[in-house]
This record gives sequence, C-alpha cells and structure tokens, in this order.
Amino acid sequence: MTAAASRVDLLDKENLKLAFNMLDANGDGSISAEEIRTAFSRGNMASIENHQVEVQDDFWEVMLNDIDQNKDGKVDFEEFELYMMSLVQEEQAK
Repeated sequence: MTAAASRVDLLDKENLKLAFNMLDANGDGSISAEEIRTAFSRGNMASIENHQVEVQDDFWEVMLNDIDQNKDGKVDFEEFELYMMSLVQEEQAK
C-alpha cells in the first residue's frame, strides 16, 4: 500500500470529523485561526518553534484563508474535508 493510499484510508469521513472536532475547540461547528493556532501550539508546531523556525503572526490567518472557500473567516466541516482530500489528490498526482 502506498503512502497516498493509506492517507485516503485515514481520511474517511469519520476520521476527518474526529480531526475537525479536535480543532473546533469551542464546538461551534467551525474552526477559527485562533483555534488552529491553539491546536498547533499544543502539538508539533510548538516543537517546530522550539527549533527556531519562526512562524509569522499572520501564518494562521493565511492557512485559514487557503481552506476557507466561502471567505467567511472560518472553516466549516465541508471546507475542511475538501481541503484535506485535495492534499491527498496532490500527493497522488506526484
């Protein structure tokens, strides 16, 4: 099984919903830039920053804007799912 195929298996709707809910800290059904920043500060991004990799203040807003299809300033589950699946499709195209 290729890495891309295993990612597709991991990105089924149930797993995507679990990941989305982990990022949606306040449970309002959408992810804000602040929720993304908070989630990453507890995980791997904190480790990256500890290695002197600088993350610009607007990094999270830029990330959110890339995912936010309707440009309402937040990411709903459908936008999250589309974005995650597009990452897998890009990987498969390589």
